[in-house]
Order: sequence, then C-alpha cells, then structure tokens
Amino acid sequence: MSGLFAPLRLPSRIPSLVSLTSILVQIQPISSLITGQQPISNHHTSSPAHTQQNPAPGVWSESRRERDQPGNCPIRLGENLNRPISNQYMCGNSYSSMAACTGPALLPSAKHTATVIFLHGLGDQGHGWCSSFEEIKEPHIKYIFPNAPNNPVTLNMGMVMPSWFDIISLGAEGKEDKEGILKASANLLKMVAEEESHGIAPNRIVIGGFSQGGAVSLYSALTDDRPYAGVLALSTWMPLHQTFKTDGVSKKPMPLLQCHGTSDNILPFSLGQMTHNLLQTQVSSPEFHKYPGLGHSSCSEEMLLVRDFLKKVLP
Repeated sequence: MSGLFAPLRLPSRIPSLVSLTSILVQIQPISSLITGQQPISNHHTSSPAHTQQNPAPGVWSESRRERDQPGNCPIRLGENLNRPISNQYMCGNSYSSMAACTGPALLPSAKHTATVIFLHGLGDQGHGWCSSFEEIKEPHIKYIFPNAPNNPVTLNMGMVMPSWFDIISLGAEGKEDKEGILKASANLLKMVAEEESHGIAPNRIVIGGFSQGGAVSLYSALTDDRPYAGVLALSTWMPLHQTFKTDGVSKKPMPLLQCHGTSDNILPFSLGQMTHNLLQTQVSSPEFHKYPGLGHSSCSEEMLLVRDFLKKVLP
C-alpha cells in the first residue's frame, strides 16, 4: 500500500458550532458541505427551484449537486435536471423492509430487469438524488435511494445527522470507523440480496453513491463476491484502504465509473487520484473522470456521463 495513500494536509479540526439556538432555527436537514458557496436544499422535490439555506458554520454535510455555474460542468445537451419527480415513479418508503434505510425510489415503467442502488452523502437524504436520476432514468431499471440512519458524527462534534458511518478524521491515514463501515456495507448487501429475491441477478445490479455513500459502495463492491453490473463512485474515497492487498491480486472484471471535481476542498482531487490508483490494482479497467472547477458536488455533465454508463452496463 505504500505510496497509494500518502497523508494529506487537511484540517485537524473544524470551527466551533454556533449556539444550539442557531442550529434549531435551521432544523431542516443540512444539504451541503461548507465550501464557500451557498448550499442547496435537496429535500423539497415538489419544486424545480430548490430552496437555499445556510447550515451551521463548521458542520459537515454533503450536497446532492450544485447549481450549474460557469466553470462547473455546463450542460452539454440542455437537459433540465431540476424538474420535480413524477408521482407515478415514486414508491415512498416501501421499496425495502429495512426500517433504518428507507427512502425514495423510481419504479420502472416497463418490465423490471435491472436495479441501481445509490447512497447519498453525509447529512443528506435520498430524495435529491432521486430527483436527478428521474431525468436520466431508463424504463426497465428500478432506482433505489436509501436514507441513512441518524448517527452522531465525531468530526461534527457529535452532532446527530444522516450518516452511513462515523467520520472521525479527514486525513487519508486517519482513524476510521471500521465497525460502522462494515455495518453500512452489510446493510447495502442486504438491499442487494432483496433485489436478488425479486429475480434481479447481480450482473443486472449497479451499486454506487456520492462521497460517504460512494465509500460504502466501493468497499462493498470490492469485498463482495457478486459480479455486479457496475459501480458508481462520485466524489468519494476508498475506506479501510489499508486492508486491501495490491500485489498479485486477481482483478475484478467489473465496470467502475469514478468522478471527482478538481476544486473539491473537502475530499481533495488528490485523494480521488489515490483512490483511483488503488482501484487500478483491484478492478480491470476503472474509469476516472475529473471535472475542472467543480467542488465537492455533482453537476449536469457528470449526470449525463452516469446516464451513458448505466445505458452501457444495464442495456
């Protein structure tokens, strides 16, 4: 593993939180990391114009996507990715029997032959991603967007928020919540098993996610024996990277799409590159796409690439 994940110069701590009163005023789930830009609330899917809000200073949270701005992956084909979700494709919280991971889903309008399970980032919810995928959906695919359970996050001074596992350190060599990561991975694999019980084979299932959700998906895909149709890894990293052997490894012939913004000041692009270096030792031909000027977020151009990837691996 030497050289693949060199220590990064990242903040050793975060600023103190504002008063409890200020936090309670902003009781809606936080939807963006503090990146110097106005965050977007992605919890209101009834309107194409997402309401902006200001989270408490110093609090981690990971947004679904940022509004298209100059230098941030302009829309190439003019698609509108902010339309509200069509009710006919919503199934509320009924897609899974797992009470801790309920969330929205897009139901197929034709015969169900494939499934995508996509995990959101820290402090977020699945509804925003559901809205984005509604614009690129295919009629034969079911798209599932679980909501993470509420857990205290050490890096956020123990604040309780939607989190797949605890975040203890931002450093590439920092302490990790191994137990939480393994639990989150096990829960994801239970959702995969549920889709298998409905007749969907692993080679017709794509797992993926953004940031913390992408980390869970990457770890699950590389430690599970299932031959997945593909993996989506957006603005993310490989957790527990030191547990992976890099020499003499039989690489998985598994399609993998990794994307990362060059201006990401939460999970630096260098960390995405290190993750790609590790993935090259584990997967046959992992794709790595960088987006100049994009911070810790997603954008329309990236979503179009995701659409093309899913069309390719889940025809």
